[in-house]
Amino acid sequence: MNKLANSKAFTITNIHAILFFASAIALSSAYFTEYFLHYKPCFLCIIERYPYFLTLALSFLIWQNFVQNKIVKKILYCCILASFLFGSIVSGYHVGIENGFINEPSTCSLKMNNEIALSLEDLKKILQNPTKEEIPRCGKASFKIFGLSMVEINLLYSSVLFALALSIKKSIS
Repeated sequence: MNKLANSKAFTITNIHAILFFASAIALSSAYFTEYFLHYKPCFLCIIERYPYFLTLALSFLIWQNFVQNKIVKKILYCCILASFLFGSIVSGYHVGIENGFINEPSTCSLKMNNEIALSLEDLKKILQNPTKEEIPRCGKASFKIFGLSMVEINLLYSSVLFALALSIKKSIS
């Protein structure tokens, strides 16, 4: 019985430390690729970072015991699960775009200074004053590691983290 109690404590406490560091690694890799290797992210790549930011914050709160209430911990845990599920879905969608299974949405190419051009005035500005800086397309993988695009790696990574977080569901209940 003592072994089970220890494994439950290990699972709940340390799994959030693992999720925290895994999210930090994912974000560090993305920013390293962007700022040091000079590969600009597309619109969807930016969105795929959001679940890691959310998990970084929420898992830190749980891991460091800033949250004592069990109900609040369960809610935060559900938010972490939902964020990884969201990340996996967006990554899967992005992989579909990269591989030509899904048409690229207009938001992937209508960017100006990191903002989506939604008005006619913004579209006119883009057409009249095209920037010299190339806007990355969501459908083109600009960086590959071992034959996998960063998006495909992110799909695998976020899916594994979702499965890892889901595996402790019974321990938290």
